[in-house]
Amino acid sequence: MKPYRGIPIKGGDFVYGGLTEVMDSEGDAITLIATVDTSCNRIDGEWVLRDATEVIPSTVGQQVGLTDKNGKEIYHKNKLRSGKRILVVVWDKDKLCWMAKEEGVNYLTPLGQWAISEQFEIIGNIHTENNNGKENQKES
Repeated sequence: MKPYRGIPIKGGDFVYGGLTEVMDSEGDAITLIATVDTSCNRIDGEWVLRDATEVIPSTVGQQVGLTDKNGKEIYHKNKLRSGKRILVVVWDKDKLCWMAKEEGVNYLTPLGQWAISEQFEIIGNIHTENNNGKENQKES
């Protein structure tokens, strides 16, 4: 399981790993994804992360613990197809659970409820467009 993913600030495909936030020298928050190549070392009394990837905070998504019908891990903000329905995976902070927001419908349904009766297929996410099976960052 790769619990988080995000799009690097320098562009490119999603990176996967653990999520951390650190402060830069000016006190601003930097969001990082720590991959298996990341190390944490103590240098001159301070902890330093090496080889973590700075990501765009709004693109960070957590793995929800479910897979689609093709075995792909489902992440927060994924777009799913279920029959003719298009759903977006969202977190409901009041109910503390993953929800499915159906396009064109103004309410949320627990994702687990959909998972019991439906077969999902990931078709993209809200940050990228599906282009011949490869996800690319949308132009702003």
